[in-house]
Order: sequence, then structure tokens, then C-alpha cells
Amino acid sequence: MTLSQSRPFRLILALTPIVVIGLLPLAFNAWIDPARLLGANADELSIANALASGHHVTNVMNYDDRSLARHQAERLASGPDILALGSSRMQALSSSAFPGERFVNASVSNGRLGDFIGVLGVYATAARRPKLLLLELDPWSLAPDETQFQGESLIEPRVSLLRAVGISGSTSRESWHLLGIKARLFASRHYFGLSLFSLRHHGRRGIQYAVTDTAQNPEKTRAPDGSIVWLPISLAGADSTAQSYVQQMREHTAPFSGSEAPDSIGLAVLEKVLRRLQGEGVRVELVLPPFHPLTYAEYLRTYPDSVIVAERRYRALAARIGASVHATYNPAAAGVTSADFFDQSHLRPDALRRVVVGP
Repeated sequence: MTLSQSRPFRLILALTPIVVIGLLPLAFNAWIDPARLLGANADELSIANALASGHHVTNVMNYDDRSLARHQAERLASGPDILALGSSRMQALSSSAFPGERFVNASVSNGRLGDFIGVLGVYATAARRPKLLLLELDPWSLAPDETQFQGESLIEPRVSLLRAVGISGSTSRESWHLLGIKARLFASRHYFGLSLFSLRHHGRRGIQYAVTDTAQNPEKTRAPDGSIVWLPISLAGADSTAQSYVQQMREHTAPFSGSEAPDSIGLAVLEKVLRRLQGEGVRVELVLPPFHPLTYAEYLRTYPDSVIVAERRYRALAARIGASVHATYNPAAAGVTSADFFDQSHLRPDALRRVVVGP
């Protein structure tokens, strides 16, 4: 080997340890994968089957609830009388609020417009179409978010429904976009920290789901109707969490600062989708759950235009399509107090049922 030929070889040898060291965090993330970004479809199928058999499943929050929502729909013999859809703020609403009705809660954590359209795409068949859609909307539900992780299982039904209302879409483009989001998250320092935490506290396999016939458990539990049973939280604990969240808002580290608001494009897309559902016989009602009094006061202090304008735009949308609106983001106007919350924004089941269907 000549001198000129050996230089690239020596360079490769010199860089190899650096490359290996750089890949170690990725390998560790792949080994632990606490959020199951690499897929846990067999587990999700098993969870869906357990729910369809009438069981509860606990320790489910690290599994893909978008995939679970689709599996849940595909196992229905007929469309539900009532379909609840929204973010985690809607997940506590259960069938107990609608005695005698076939009720399904398909809400997903951090649900956004793309998720809602994807889930509705699964239900957009004669066999699964609900009679009533209760759509919960947060101020940020229609705000653009290029980093939002939306499950692979909803890409095809989302694109299909968008095309049905005259909006072009591409399953391959969405798949590549989702892959990019997943890759960035997978390679992030945050995910490495999450992997370390998971290994330290839960071992190599992480938190594993468990099938149970008990609704109340030490961790959040999914009920057969798709609703989520929260873990027990004291009133003092809920207030403390709300106070901590307000501090995060002031430090600009909160997941939702209050500055988000629905944009005109998102509103137009949602309106087209809801009008199509109405044309197919689905009654549509919007739900705007109130926030914890501390959280709402902070929204008004820092970003009053966002939270107020968001509600105003949603109410205008409802008026245009002839849909009723349940509740309001304002806790005082909604008739709730801090005792009605689990934390800064999630209502306890009785309070959520009260603002949706009345006393």
C-alpha cells in the first residue's frame, strides 16, 4: 500500500471510534425505545382485543393511542350512537354519561386536527358512521405544528377523507414526513434522557400493559369504551400541579403556553370535514372544556387574545354549520372550580360529564 493510499485508511481508522461513540446513544435509544417509536403493533392488537372483550387495560399511556383508536373502530359490529373525539382533555368522558347509548371515546393524547381527520376517516363508512360526533377542541387543536407526531395507522384514512372533501393528499409524502419527525425525536437528547429514566425505573422492557377487570388502578387505565380512568389524585395534588404549570408558562417551558390559536386554514379544513359528515347524517356538537382557574387566569394575563379568539372562532364555526357548543374555556362561566380538576386542564369525570351533558 502506497503512502497516498494509506492516508484514507488511517483517516477511517481514526474516525471509527468517534463514529461508534456518536452512534452509542442511538443504539441505546433503539434498545430501550421507551415510547415504542420502533413499533409495538402486536401489543396494540392485544390491547385492542382485550378491550373488545370487555376488559380494562392499565399501563397503556406509552402505547400508540392513534393505533388503538383505529383498532377499536375496526372491531365494532356497527357504528356507535355517540363518538367522542378530542385530546386527552376529553378522554375521561365515559359511557356512564350516556346510559342506553352505544358510546365510543376515540380521543387521543395531544390530539390535533390531523388526528381528528384520521380517526374520522376510519369511521367514514356506512358500517361505522356515528349518529352523533362530540368533537372537543382546544385553543391549540388547529394551530400548525410541524413537529406533531401523528401515528402511522391514521395516514391512509386521513388522506382518504381529505381527498373526499376535495383536499389533495399523499400517503407517501405523509409517511416520509412522519419518518422525519420520528427520526429527529429518536436522535434527540430528550429521548436519550427518557430512555435512561425508563431503564432506571422500569427495566429493559419498560412499562408493560396489563389486562384487568378493575377500573381504578395505580396508573391510567383504558376502559372498553375507549375512555381513560385516571389514577387517584388528591385536590391538593391537582392544585399543586396547576401551580407548577402556571410557573412553566411564565418560564416559557410549558407544552402549551396559551399563545396558540386556530388558524384560518385549519378552520376551513375542519369545516369541510364536518359539513361532509353532516351531509352523511352525522350530528355534530363541539365541546370546549374549561381550564383550571389558575391556568385560565394566566392565559388571560399573558395571551388573552389567543384563548378568547380561539373560543370565538370555534363558536363562529359552529354557527356556520349549525352545530351546538358545550361549555366554555372560562371555568367561572362553565360553573366549575379547582376541585373539579385533576391538574391544570383535565376535568374529573363527573365535572366533564356535567359540562357536556348537564347535571
